[in-house]
Amino acid sequence: MSLLTIVIPTFNAASFIEDCVASIYKNISSALESGLCRVLIKDGGSKDNTIQIVTDLLRIYSWIDMHSIKDKGVYDAMNQSLALCKTPWVYFLGADDRISEGFNSVFSALMNDKCQLRVHYFNVKMLSGI
Repeated sequence: MSLLTIVIPTFNAASFIEDCVASIYKNISSALESGLCRVLIKDGGSKDNTIQIVTDLLRIYSWIDMHSIKDKGVYDAMNQSLALCKTPWVYFLGADDRISEGFNSVFSALMNDKCQLRVHYFNVKMLSGI
């Protein structure tokens, strides 16, 4: 059974989505291939090439699911995604963000969560310097 779903809300994210998925695979491929983690791309009805790019990724990676339906923005997309997730844990990732190499520690924390916390916080590193 999968432990974590990484949800990526998208809208006209063609220039970002492949790099985002590549960073996920690069850093947690064993969790993805073992079924411990899934990726859900929730598209809000993109008008660019996002849906075609994700469709191509679906042919390559069995651990990606896509749901494309118009939403009212990123927070509505996140809420819609929660209804689609079948895992006890959810991680939201922007299409223009990347998973870091230390993300594997998340799985250890979640698997060893004896108190069944509802929220875990993990530090992030901002790469853009903004």
